Amino acid sequence: MSEYIYRRERVSDGVWSAENTGEEIVRCRDCYFADEIEGGYWCDRFTCGKEPVTPNGYCKWGDRK
Repeated sequence: MSEYIYRRERVSDGVWSAENTGEEIVRCRDCYFADEIEGGYWCDRFTCGKEPVTPNGYCKWGDRK
């Protein structure tokens, strides 16, 4: 089952609206930029080096493998 990003905004005091943006969430375990090394996941999306991530984590820059 696919997961999608929702945009939430407050309509009035205590009332929220949610809208599906149509952008699919790509989990780190399925992302092109994440590598599984020695039992952990590491992201090399940015040039500053590899950052540790969790398999269920995600960011807005994820690309599916």
